[in-house]
Amino acid sequence: AEMLTRCTGGTIIFSEASDIAVDPITDIGSADAVGAEIYDAYVMIYSFTREASSLGLLETLNERIRENTVNLQYEDMFPKVRNMGEYRKDGKTNIDLLMADGDFFTPVIRIDLLERDGLPMPHTWDDLVEIARFYNGTDLNDDGESHDDWGFCIYPRTGSGFNDAWIPELMYSTWATTDQTRGIQEGFLFDEETLDPNIGTGFEKAMNYWKDLWPLSADACI
Repeated sequence: AEMLTRCTGGTIIFSEASDIAVDPITDIGSADAVGAEIYDAYVMIYSFTREASSLGLLETLNERIRENTVNLQYEDMFPKVRNMGEYRKDGKTNIDLLMADGDFFTPVIRIDLLERDGLPMPHTWDDLVEIARFYNGTDLNDDGESHDDWGFCIYPRTGSGFNDAWIPELMYSTWATTDQTRGIQEGFLFDEETLDPNIGTGFEKAMNYWKDLWPLSADACI
């Protein structure tokens, strides 16, 4: 904001949102209500913008980014994060959002334990369940106790409010690995022809993995 003022003489006035998921949409508008349209820009959660993108309520940033490639270094952004700000409509990809960051579920494993016990790196969900069972209830931090050492760590904890939404995301991200076989451009939640939910053997298998992992884990052990 200070740099903008020095360069242009313009001033940015900030207003703090009480809910970064709801307040911007109230101002932008939706299919059900016309927005107040008070603000020019927002810092918000990207997943709440899809309706606004489909209705054309957000400015498409393609040209602005193209004109400022050197300063923005847009192509240097992690591709998956970059794609999260795009909306595809009528065969065209519109850049509606400049992503500030991206939340990912990243598996982290203790290599020291695998090396100590001569175990291979897990490459499948079955491998992960097997390793979690192997280490669950064993002394993992050399404190002489094993009752509070778990084979698997789950974050976030249940009852954490807004972040509770991440728990079903854990579930369907696992489901994607069973039914989304052609990459992220392929949908898997619904049948493409009938829009019926794809609740089948892939979904059942993914949920069974979590039924196996949950008892082997500590709640919010991060």
